[in-house]
Amino acid sequence: MITGIFIFLLFILPFVVIPSGISPFETYKVIVAEILIEILLFIKFVHPKSFRFSRFNRAQVVLVFLLFSLIIIDLMIFQSSANLFGNPFRLQGILLLFHLLAFSLLSSLLELKIPKFVYITSLLLLFVTTIFFGINNSSRFFGSLGEPNALAATAVFIFPFIYFYEKLPFKITGLLLTLIIVFLSGSRSGLVALLIQISFILLSQKVNSLSKTFLICLSLLGLSLLLPLFENNQLYENRFMVWQTALSAGLESPFVGSGFGNIESAIHSASLSLDNTIRFQFVDSSHNFILDFFIQGGILGLLIIGTMLFLSVRNLILHSKKMEIAILLGLLTAMSFNPASVVTLIGFWFVIGQGFLKAGGK
Repeated sequence: MITGIFIFLLFILPFVVIPSGISPFETYKVIVAEILIEILLFIKFVHPKSFRFSRFNRAQVVLVFLLFSLIIIDLMIFQSSANLFGNPFRLQGILLLFHLLAFSLLSSLLELKIPKFVYITSLLLLFVTTIFFGINNSSRFFGSLGEPNALAATAVFIFPFIYFYEKLPFKITGLLLTLIIVFLSGSRSGLVALLIQISFILLSQKVNSLSKTFLICLSLLGLSLLLPLFENNQLYENRFMVWQTALSAGLESPFVGSGFGNIESAIHSASLSLDNTIRFQFVDSSHNFILDFFIQGGILGLLIIGTMLFLSVRNLILHSKKMEIAILLGLLTAMSFNPASVVTLIGFWFVIGQGFLKAGGK
């Protein structure tokens, strides 16, 4: 049952759509994800042998505890109506973050064995639903994710499973389907993420050192962050302006942040101080997960998530987990340019947890 829930969260959650309420695509995915993670926790707690503390990576437990403590401190200092649930369109508040941290810990206990038909079917279904749901007002396909960039990020997440586990014909088909989905979404960040994944795959076959390969691809990700500088200087939906405003918002409370779940209000407040066009827009994310953490948790939050990422990647490299590294590079790229869907966050925290997996985990 545990494996089945993990498979649902990673490969079926993208297709949860209920045509009612304020957000038929995202909010119901969040609710379903939280319920399933709670079921996972219940199952683990009623099976003490599978939930022994000794099976956890102590460094991960310490980091999760530190982040949990920071969240509680921020909650006491920066109380607001958005803390617990976030805004009603995304529901990405403290409650979801607690569930994601728990999911990451559970991921570190499980060496997941996924039947091959699962990720192949998931990518095919992603393509079919992309066509089925049609285009938005910008003539971009959004699929069952409800948002083009989230659609592209989901395809980028699934692709490495097919590439690293399947034979050549499936690898080629998987790559073509992913390219088509990314192209239909019109997501430039999705295309960059896929190109970085392909670069990692090719370089890992040529360069002996996996750490050097990762650093090269990480450098490519860093260079890609310059791309918004070359965008047209539109007054609205200007990503670089959003980043500037988000940085200013983070500097308002640089050490402990402005509280988790308070991104929207912090950015709006900063936009008023900067007197830019962001003040006329609904912006509930900095369009960059690092800036999101900086706004919410300050430098302390960045140090915690940065250390968690470093240790997870180091372990993935030590154990030559190429697929997981490719997934992480793709998701990191997608999350560096856009608000993250809960589907993307589930994939991200799953891979982080896999980086702390002990040998022989079940």
